[in-house]
Amino acid sequence: MSLLTAKDVRDLVPQEDFSDDQLAVTMRLVAGWLREDSGLTELPDPLLDTHALWSPALELVALVAENPTSLASRTSGPTSATWPQARRRDAIRAGVRATYRAATGGPRGSFPPAQPWPDPALPAKYWDPVRQVWCVA
Repeated sequence: MSLLTAKDVRDLVPQEDFSDDQLAVTMRLVAGWLREDSGLTELPDPLLDTHALWSPALELVALVAENPTSLASRTSGPTSATWPQARRRDAIRAGVRATYRAATGGPRGSFPPAQPWPDPALPAKYWDPVRQVWCVA
């Protein structure tokens, strides 16, 4: 599975030390996240730039390519680097989940169980005073 074209990723992340094998594994990882978050069993291969998942996929691949070991920060001598990657990754994935959950048309939120009475699906009953029984209308 290629998910995205290698050219799209290389144009965004022009790292010489990011091999084709690393790119393939990164795209498989991101494809798994997108399948899980969207509820889709299969993704188009490759994603077209008109597909709703193209931008999230490209950004997630770029985040992983930029920091494949998911470091939060690193200090080497007098220099340090930080990557606020986890919050952005989680925001992208939450956006995908919200988009695809809204598209299913299912209930969103928490609802109490329905009340058992009165049930409009049951026929109406009335009291017959002559026979002194409940009757179904």
